[in-house]
Amino acid sequence: MHEFSLAEALISVVLEEAVKYGACRILKVRVRVGKLVGVVPDLLSFAFGSLAEGSIAKGAKLELEEVPFRGMCRSCGHSFDIDDFFGACPKCGSEELDIDGGNEFELIGLEIERSEDKLGDKDSEKSP
Repeated sequence: MHEFSLAEALISVVLEEAVKYGACRILKVRVRVGKLVGVVPDLLSFAFGSLAEGSIAKGAKLELEEVPFRGMCRSCGHSFDIDDFFGACPKCGSEELDIDGGNEFELIGLEIERSEDKLGDKDSEKSP
């Protein structure tokens, strides 16, 4: 299950980024995951949640954006989604393809709560 090693790396990056921006809590994490990475979304979410326990990421929602497996034809330059490794270009029929996408695993968004946000909320509740 490589989901735990991916989640471990993700937690590390997320916590590092959150600290840079003064986060006291991480609310949401958005990740772009290519189909070729072979991630099982439920397993990644479980791993992320387990590893987030005891940190400011505890309870954070993990949102995954799946990137399709894409190829580019060496013959005609056409770029297209591929269903398997043994595809052919739908435009010219060539089987000479390069991988053009689908192997991404990247943090694309982070929603945080900062300590000053919490103070602002408390102050506004106390105001008439």
